[in-house]
Amino acid sequence: MGADIDVTRAVAVLHPTQGNSVQGTVTFTQGENGIRVVAEVTGLEPGQHGFHIHEYGD
Repeated sequence: MGADIDVTRAVAVLHPTQGNSVQGTVTFTQGENGIRVVAEVTGLEPGQHGFHIHEYGD
């Protein structure tokens, strides 16, 4: 124990709330030139969407 671990990837799982069907995953991968964010989300209405990121999740 006590070994340092370099975290290079994190995955957020999106669960639908009551009355909604939106779900999916968002993957954050650290690279040489910054962080790559890839979202795979289903259940959205057609059209453009945006999102924001909180520093701490729940």
